[in-house]
Amino acid sequence: MKKPIAVIASLDTKGIETLYVKEKIERLGQRALVIDVGVKEPAFFAPDIPRDEVAKAAGIVWDDVKGKEKKDRINAMIAGLERLVPTLYSKGLISGVFSMGGLQNTTMGTSAMKTLPIGVPKLMLSTMASSTRPFGPFVGSKDVTMMHSVGDILGINPVTRVVLDNAIGAIVGMVEHAGEQVRKPEGHLVGCTMLGVTNDGVSRAVSYLEQKGVGVVTFHANGAGGPAMEELIDQGILTAAMDLTLHEIDAEFYGGHCSGATGRLLAAAKKGVPQVVSLGASDVIDYEVIHLSQVKDYPRRKFVYQHPTIQHIKLIEEEAVHVGRTINERLNTATGPVTLIIPWGGFHQSSYKGGPIWDPEIDKLIVGNVLDGLNPAIKVVETDAHINEVKFSRLAADEMLKLLGVE
Repeated sequence: MKKPIAVIASLDTKGIETLYVKEKIERLGQRALVIDVGVKEPAFFAPDIPRDEVAKAAGIVWDDVKGKEKKDRINAMIAGLERLVPTLYSKGLISGVFSMGGLQNTTMGTSAMKTLPIGVPKLMLSTMASSTRPFGPFVGSKDVTMMHSVGDILGINPVTRVVLDNAIGAIVGMVEHAGEQVRKPEGHLVGCTMLGVTNDGVSRAVSYLEQKGVGVVTFHANGAGGPAMEELIDQGILTAAMDLTLHEIDAEFYGGHCSGATGRLLAAAKKGVPQVVSLGASDVIDYEVIHLSQVKDYPRRKFVYQHPTIQHIKLIEEEAVHVGRTINERLNTATGPVTLIIPWGGFHQSSYKGGPIWDPEIDKLIVGNVLDGLNPAIKVVETDAHINEVKFSRLAADEMLKLLGVE
């Protein structure tokens, strides 16, 4: 028997629309399991899992919170969903998750979706998937599909019907033709970080590993990619890390366009997987031009336009010290083998001798603080190469292969 698609919806305000979704899913040959998260009026129709059962999953009695403020009721639903939905999936009772609505329902629906493994179908039809609104809080590090509802999801009309049909077709298609969670493969699978400014060196190193039969998954170090890699390391899916671009550490403390990651380097350290680490883009923060007023001492800094609206801005002295010390402290927690590569020719595409953000004194501050008190068990390899040069790529790949025991 086919496992149903979980449909998370507020049956007090989206009852008609949820019934339409349920019946459409069933006409397409799938089953729907309706989970009610309405926090106001009674449900429009009887769900498979009522809201009091959702709250109960988190140890909350609905009658105790139903008279409280709306935010408390919503938080009860979120807490319940974050326990209920992964339990349903782990027991083989659902095949994917669909939800729809505005900010309230998007927050609740995606909170459940983010608890599921990568690969499990997750689709959020939302009024929030539009304009300049940030997607990060809804998507996190998971493969949540956000689809713009165009009109508000209120009633079945010529616009909402078409959009709903497309969304329902999408989630049914995912379940029928894909929908497998990511699993640990046989052999090695290396997680690798890059940015556009380290692309040449990193992608070439990846190619060298692949030529040796080593699988590699590359992550964009933009505030979401690094956390995704760390999560997959923690789950045991990635068996090694070639963490060559540490830019997210800078963003963790000094903000900017790539902020969002916290605790980078720690998952691999805790898990004890082999690591090859370098300092790619650890010498810059990046800010949209409209936010440059937030950058401390901006007038005295070196910078380069990475994009017409974004500048990569060289660290200043105290930031370089702090970033270096942070890398040092996190590497020192490693329980597995680590090789650190220092490319003195430059950490960034535009940081080369004579380049717009070349500042060897700042680079020396970063490196000096990384090395000061570094665990002597960590192998340090220094090279005069730039991070995007062939020499660096070959070195990074060779060091990774040594740790993996691949000849």
